[in-house]
Amino acid sequence: MLTADDVISARFATTRFGPGYDMDAVDDFLDRVARTLRAYAEHDGDGIELLAADIPAQRFSVTTFREGYAQLEVDDFLDRAETALRALEAAALRGPAGA
Repeated sequence: MLTADDVISARFATTRFGPGYDMDAVDDFLDRVARTLRAYAEHDGDGIELLAADIPAQRFSVTTFREGYAQLEVDDFLDRAETALRALEAAALRGPAGA
C-alpha cells in the first residue's frame, strides 16, 4: 500500500523540450495526497483533504520549452495513489476491525 512517505519521496523524470506537467502544481497536489494518506494512517478524519475521485479529476498545466515532469510517470503514480485512497475509503466505511 502506498504511504505518505512514498508520496513525499517520489521522483519523476523531467522534460525540457517536450510536454511535461508543471512541477510546482504536481508537487503541491502530491503534498495534499501525502497529508491525506497520513491522516488515514493517524486516524485523523479532519486531515483528509482528498477523495480518490479527486485524483483523476486533477488537471495540471502542461509545460513546453521549460522543465516539467514526465507525464506518464506522474499519471502512473497518481493511479497508484487513487488505488490506495479507494482502499482506505472502503476500509473507513467498514469501520474499525471487529466492530
